Amino acid sequence: MIPKNITKEHIIKAIEEIENSKIPALRTSKKFLLKYNGKAYPPKYVVSLANEYANSKRLSSNDFNGGLETNSFLENLGFEIEDKPKGEEGINKEPVRRGKKIPIRKGHSQRCLECAYSGAFRTPIPFDSGQ
Repeated sequence: MIPKNITKEHIIKAIEEIENSKIPALRTSKKFLLKYNGKAYPPKYVVSLANEYANSKRLSSNDFNGGLETNSFLENLGFEIEDKPKGEEGINKEPVRRGKKIPIRKGHSQRCLECAYSGAFRTPIPFDSGQ
């Protein structure tokens, strides 16, 4: 649930913070955008940051719902919400960090624990302790 004491000023401060940094890759919006001064922002992430100004704690994405809850809250404060255009990545998005590829030695496979735990294979290998 979104705390009721978050104000329009808190939302604007959160937007300014985003302008001076990056949006974490996992906090981009999937369906909606908050439009402000001609730019687009992920509504749920903006509210999460705004709570830090209002209540000294950043909300996690599990603390409240996106979509209707977040959009209604922002619209009641006078902000514009739009559907996100298909394929749009957003602004200031931080790139997803991928592990560096490690060459696999000849004769090794995903069953080799050394290779599996080194990150050479993308899918984790289930560990069977035999119990």
